[in-house]
Amino acid sequence: MLRDALGRETRTVYDRANRKTRETRPLEAQSSWTYTPEGDIETATDADARTTSYTYTKRRYLETQTLAGETTTHAYNGSGQPTQRQRPNGKTWLFGYDDAGRLKTVEDPLDHVTTYGYDAANNRTSIEDANHRITTFAYDARNRLAGKTYPGGAAYVWKYDADGNQMSIDTPNGRTIATTYDALNRALTTTYSGAGPNEASQTVRHYDGNANVTSVAETIGGDTRTETRRYDAFDRVERVVDAYGRSVDYRYDAVGNRTHLVDHDGAETVWGYDDLNRNTAITVPGQGTTAQTQTKAGKLASITRPDGSKSEYAYDDAGRIESIAHTKAGETIASYAYRYDLNGNRIEQKETNGGTTNGEAITAYRYDDADRLDRVTEPERVTNYVLDAVGNRTRETATANGQPVSDSILGYNARDQLTSRADAVANVNVVQTYDDSGNLKTQTGNGVLRTYDYDARDRMTQMQEGANAPLTFDYDAQGMRLAKSQGTQTTKYQYDQTSLLAETNAIGNTLSRYHYSATQLIGETKAGTTPQQRHYLLDALRSPIALLTQQGTVSARTRYDAWGEVIAQQGTSGVIVTPLRDQANANLVAMDEQPVGFTGYIKDSESGLYYAKARYYDPAVARFTTEDPEAGKDMEPPSLHRYLYAYANPTVYFDPLGRQACRGHEVDDCPLSQWTPPNRPVQQRVAPDALSGPSQLVEVDADRVLALPSSALGQQQHLNTENYRFVPYVDSSGDGEAVRYYTAQNQTNGEFDWVVPPEQIDSFIANESKMMNVAAYSRAFGGASGRNIYIQRMQRDLIRKDLAGVATNFGESWRSAATDPIYYLEASSSVVAGSALLRSGTVIEGAAGRSALRVSAPTRQVKSSSGNPRSSNDFAGFADSEAAGFHSPFRRLTLTNDIDPAAEDFARRFNGQSSVKIEGFGDREFDMVSDTYVGQTFGPKVVGEKPAFELSGKNFMSQKRRLQIRATLEAAHITQRKALFEFRGGAPASEVKDFIRRNGERVGVRFEIHTSE
Repeated sequence: MLRDALGRETRTVYDRANRKTRETRPLEAQSSWTYTPEGDIETATDADARTTSYTYTKRRYLETQTLAGETTTHAYNGSGQPTQRQRPNGKTWLFGYDDAGRLKTVEDPLDHVTTYGYDAANNRTSIEDANHRITTFAYDARNRLAGKTYPGGAAYVWKYDADGNQMSIDTPNGRTIATTYDALNRALTTTYSGAGPNEASQTVRHYDGNANVTSVAETIGGDTRTETRRYDAFDRVERVVDAYGRSVDYRYDAVGNRTHLVDHDGAETVWGYDDLNRNTAITVPGQGTTAQTQTKAGKLASITRPDGSKSEYAYDDAGRIESIAHTKAGETIASYAYRYDLNGNRIEQKETNGGTTNGEAITAYRYDDADRLDRVTEPERVTNYVLDAVGNRTRETATANGQPVSDSILGYNARDQLTSRADAVANVNVVQTYDDSGNLKTQTGNGVLRTYDYDARDRMTQMQEGANAPLTFDYDAQGMRLAKSQGTQTTKYQYDQTSLLAETNAIGNTLSRYHYSATQLIGETKAGTTPQQRHYLLDALRSPIALLTQQGTVSARTRYDAWGEVIAQQGTSGVIVTPLRDQANANLVAMDEQPVGFTGYIKDSESGLYYAKARYYDPAVARFTTEDPEAGKDMEPPSLHRYLYAYANPTVYFDPLGRQACRGHEVDDCPLSQWTPPNRPVQQRVAPDALSGPSQLVEVDADRVLALPSSALGQQQHLNTENYRFVPYVDSSGDGEAVRYYTAQNQTNGEFDWVVPPEQIDSFIANESKMMNVAAYSRAFGGASGRNIYIQRMQRDLIRKDLAGVATNFGESWRSAATDPIYYLEASSSVVAGSALLRSGTVIEGAAGRSALRVSAPTRQVKSSSGNPRSSNDFAGFADSEAAGFHSPFRRLTLTNDIDPAAEDFARRFNGQSSVKIEGFGDREFDMVSDTYVGQTFGPKVVGEKPAFELSGKNFMSQKRRLQIRATLEAAHITQRKALFEFRGGAPASEVKDFIRRNGERVGVRFEIHTSE
């Protein structure tokens, strides 16, 4: 039983094998699990009674995963690497590996192949996309990313200081971004060369004793402006003052839920929560209280507003939004019904606008075999898209009432940058150019020239069209847009993290405030003598489709095409506007007199672009104007595209921050606030789903990760780590300093809901050395978590596989973020986390008190001091596990100085190396390594002597010998050899054989047992 700080209880039932079978949380939210005879999850049923079923291969790799009759099937090679992923519709993705086990190719169902290359140190050196365009990567002597060169020759260069911190970036545009660090390796100053008069030339950061960023000062055109943050005792943000001096104050409850926000005008928003920490009430000044309900599994069920209007959500058996009904007094304001194919692609949207001439609109969607949208059938228009191998739209044709209205041919350069768009039917001819850093620089459309300017951080600072007054933009240190100006008109923006909180005029008077539940935008207050209150109605992708007055009448309606271009809008004048879509730029009309558009992006009607926070989005061509700041994932080639929106599938994915697409068929699938500063070394970041409750399954092919509230500590789900990967979630309420990782865990021997104090951790691990893991919860994660490291009893080999999996799954993108280390773990005490990881067989570099603990890749080194010396190449497998690109969990292989006659004889007979151990771990040794075997002997030191122990299970199976057996099996697994156990002086007892067999089967290792008298 777990009781949180508010006295709410979660009760868990276990079977005889200490596996969680049922969990009951407050409000009767109950989840349950069943297991296979081998101990893997067979079924998982959530609190809404949706059951996911799993089957496994003989080696216990996940084979099938089925929800609502939709089955994803996986296949693996002999090393356990995934080779096939068959989607529920039968279409298959293929994964190939080179002779060293490194990911070599990814082939989609359309036979488009992405190819990867590596150097001898397993650094990824090239990506050849499906259009045969190659991006190359260079590394320094310490395997840190030193250069990246695009097709055409544009290149980035990275340099590092002695501690491995990124010291400078030379950009393709000829600018240098230089950073200095303090003694704890925290970024202090960043200087931008070649900064213009309206650009930041230097940024200076300050920290408190807990490494929270307390202030960021930017120098712009000779003036310095400062942003400050204050934190409470749990390191939660308590007060923020932005660069314009506007404040926001926060308060929290005992379990870390944010309960109050007070803006710079003193307006207070209050949030209430149920016993499952789900947002149930939002009270806004002048608007009253908006109520929300959720299903037992945490999906949004309804919203009831003070004006009496209501929004109700229904879900299909797979948990996808099936319908949304916006009503008042029984009358429909607007409603949506959705249908999906087996892969979860939306194939139909039925839209009903009550009380308007629009009536009912049915839109049908079609996809190619790679799940890319290629046809949209609207009531008034049919549009077809032709895509190339990497997702670039090469042709777009449209008909209305059977007549052609558009036929666009689109051209691209070697960097997938859109360079031309010619439409002979609509008489549109657009030519675009880019700078060397990949930013859209000029656009000439039908004789009208647009120019774009950028600062050293590749943020758009100005757009000018023809002889019109330039449109200029200003940003804060985090990269959020603070102001937009044109001529004498200036609008300033204030944020709650990354959500728009308020708009003000040039002198700081508030124009509008925006109000949110925990998951979405709900309302607006327009300032004035009599403030006007409006409520937002959203579709499944969080796009505003209608606004209601305080009395509940409709003041505006908007319809979008699949990519976000406005196709119809009804404003306060009552006129329905249907702009032409076949123009040089999107027409983001603003008759609704508010700034929020498609999926929550801020619309700039002056440019036809959406401000998507990290960059700008052009819905007319479904592309961003600048490169993606995220590296992408090798296993998912669509994520590697620098400009493509939502993997070319805008009905399933959306990109709330302009950084990374995530699945959007739940309202709360993607977090509203997740931000890291631009121009840091690109590293792989995967946002967690906004999952409610302490126990949630991780899904293999969706890169989902556990997100646990502080009230749920110790309640991780039972998951087989061979099938789930170690993936990160980045939170940077400061300046990107807090990086946290969570591992899907397979608890095999119980779980603890208590905290191991730092001073007791060494003794705890020593006593539980065979079963342990570490979960590090950073101080920014939740109120009750504080600075504790939570330890759970875990199988060591599962820990190693998860740590090793980082390198294979994310490759170069991790190395670009690190120095020698390839892992970062945010922990309040480096000593605590370091102790745990070191004892699990991982090298630690770093000192206590550092804001980020460095976990090093192991060193390739073999010391020859006795026996039959062999070259270090024979031991390469120990540094590169079964899938090259993995990094071995072994700290360092060395030959022992102790002469063991039995081991020497053992090695001689098999032409191997004797007395090998892991340096620093006396109990982690094995007696022989040959070309075929990793072996261990048990018995007398001298051949012929009687054994000094009985070979019975009880007397033989000491802790040391258990570890020796496991170490031998693990080494055999990593080096793809057989394990060999030799018992001198008699045959082992059945308990010993069973122990070897069980552990060998678990890691998939063949073994032999030899006996001699």
